[in-house]
Amino acid sequence: MSRHIYIMGIAMSEVTGGVGRAMRNQAEMFLAAGHKVSMITFSHYDTRETIENVYSSGDLPRSVEVLNPNVDMVAAWAEAEKRNAGLGSPTPKLSLLLGLKKLWNTQKSKAPGESASGSSNATHVVKQKLPHGGEETTVLTEGGNTYLVRRPYGDSGTEAPVQVFHPDGQVSEYPSVTNWRIEWLESVFSNATGNDAIVVNYPTEVPLLARANVGPARKLWVIHNNVWDPPYCPGSEIRSNYRWALKAHKKIDVIVTLTDQQEDDIKTLLGRDGGITTVNNITALPPLPSVDKDVNLVSLVGRLVEQKAVHESIEAFALIAPRFPQARFEIYGRGSCESDLKKLVKQRDLERQITFKGFTTNPRDVMARSVCTVSSSLYEGQPLNILESNAMATPVAAYDCRYGPSGLIEDGVTGRIVPQGDRQALANAIADMLGNPTGAAQMGTEARHRIEQHNTAKAVTADWEKAFSLADHLHQPQEIHNGGTP
Repeated sequence: MSRHIYIMGIAMSEVTGGVGRAMRNQAEMFLAAGHKVSMITFSHYDTRETIENVYSSGDLPRSVEVLNPNVDMVAAWAEAEKRNAGLGSPTPKLSLLLGLKKLWNTQKSKAPGESASGSSNATHVVKQKLPHGGEETTVLTEGGNTYLVRRPYGDSGTEAPVQVFHPDGQVSEYPSVTNWRIEWLESVFSNATGNDAIVVNYPTEVPLLARANVGPARKLWVIHNNVWDPPYCPGSEIRSNYRWALKAHKKIDVIVTLTDQQEDDIKTLLGRDGGITTVNNITALPPLPSVDKDVNLVSLVGRLVEQKAVHESIEAFALIAPRFPQARFEIYGRGSCESDLKKLVKQRDLERQITFKGFTTNPRDVMARSVCTVSSSLYEGQPLNILESNAMATPVAAYDCRYGPSGLIEDGVTGRIVPQGDRQALANAIADMLGNPTGAAQMGTEARHRIEQHNTAKAVTADWEKAFSLADHLHQPQEIHNGGTP
């Protein structure tokens, strides 16, 4: 059965991130399976230009329509601005609108004569600190007109009522920006059918989807990451960005996990036997690039953030660096921990052997050249860096974090997996592959074969079809009224 599948994310800027890449892979897979695919985003940083850039870069097929309430508002305003271009004064409706904007803007903390457009960035978003605390966000059209004002309450800076300014002079007020987004989402699905399915990929969007009345459209949520606080296992507190999502689970038809282990954990956590299923992440399996293996090269490609614990990989490499003076460890990526990581390398006097290469647009070439790659994350869902390295026939030395590495790596057969936090074991795993590049190449070949069996679009499509069929079976009509409020 052909469906219309809506992939829900945060912003098109996230398409190049881990979850964003997974969403792009979903889109390409669903298209190949004969489904119609749309992308739903909510960020006001998405504009027609940013969306066009994603299309032009090849990150998203042009046949995938991108839907966003902010883009819709800007388009409506653009038509009004075009109709009124060159007029000596605004139309009556626009005069009313400008008066309302002026009334609202008198509450802003602005220096005399300061221009909103002068402080906006390329995406027409102005953020200002308020005297009583918190931050006000004003979102502008391409013509410089305000279409959304969002203010915090009190000193907490939490979400508060918003005003939406329409080009016909109407002003809509909502308890929060979420309520506006729900109203817009419900309009998108006002004529939904049972062949429509929404696949949400970020926990922050799950409560929104759960509250929205999307008619007979099926609701599915992919959990892309570990939901626990340290030590990242059952019994720990739930991570803050997952708490509301998990509370809303009963209004989601099917929850998709990426590993069997996480499926079992989520079933136990929620006390939910049905409506949870496992579908592997997918990755492309292109021909191997025409690059030579560098038997002295170890690499890591990923975000330099706390979750990835890149310092663990650096410390492990430091343990073996004297034994392999010709070995090099190249680190690709950027993030909040980059400065501290560079300081660590300097402290270990390893600046000759460990180098930071910044963001790369060709991670597969880097992986293909390496004798092995390294993953030392504190937690994951099913790490794409391991999938992509294995797809390039390059084995991975990895910590056995929850979740993913143990399902992707068979120790000594497709790579090396060691206990979480055991730096010496990780160092030994890297040393084994540096010392035996032929054996490492053999593990890489087997790893690529496993990816072809379990993680290509061809292998994963059938599991997604089962997930959609399960959603068909479990879907219950939703009685929701008043702009998405149960």
